[in-house]
Amino acid sequence: MSRKCYEKKPLLRKCATEGCLNTFVRTCGRHIYCRPCAESRDKKSHEKYRTANKKSIKLGKDRWRLDPSRREKLLKRYRNLMNKKYKDLEWRKKKNQRDAELKHLLKVEVLTRYGKGGVLLCCWRGCAVSDIDCLTLDHVRNNGKEHRASGASSGCRIYRIVKREGFPKGEYQTLCASHQLKKEIKRRRALRLDRGW
Repeated sequence: MSRKCYEKKPLLRKCATEGCLNTFVRTCGRHIYCRPCAESRDKKSHEKYRTANKKSIKLGKDRWRLDPSRREKLLKRYRNLMNKKYKDLEWRKKKNQRDAELKHLLKVEVLTRYGKGGVLLCCWRGCAVSDIDCLTLDHVRNNGKEHRASGASSGCRIYRIVKREGFPKGEYQTLCASHQLKKEIKRRRALRLDRGW
């Protein structure tokens, strides 16, 4: 796989909603709103559509519920389409490349949000590491083990969870790999001293 996706600089944009101060990573040219503003706009438009088309929506739901053969046909057609797509190596290659790009942009967005002063930088005092490959997300309260046990594994999945939760303050920080290791060594050393080893 080519590494072009990793060389691209993330496009940080300000939200177009009046009074909103959020910034977000723009993955394509169409996005002008941050996720919370876009979700609230979508919710309003969906509610407007539902109130205007109550009868047709109910009719469609009834048809889907009462005719199981129609549902099975549609599902079968969808499965066949996806099987054909996955057999196409060119499509799979493009999909994998796009997924890698999106994961990279998500990592940049999360680590930038928790970096020193909202910049992609290690939070350790005096550290100037800004290389994305060396930076990691650290649990400030050292509760990473409990967090992973609850279903949030490492890597891209934890970035998605953090973003979904709305970037909680005081929970995480961006550290380089060296200083994350240093923090753990200091924690274990303090634990040994407390136990009198």
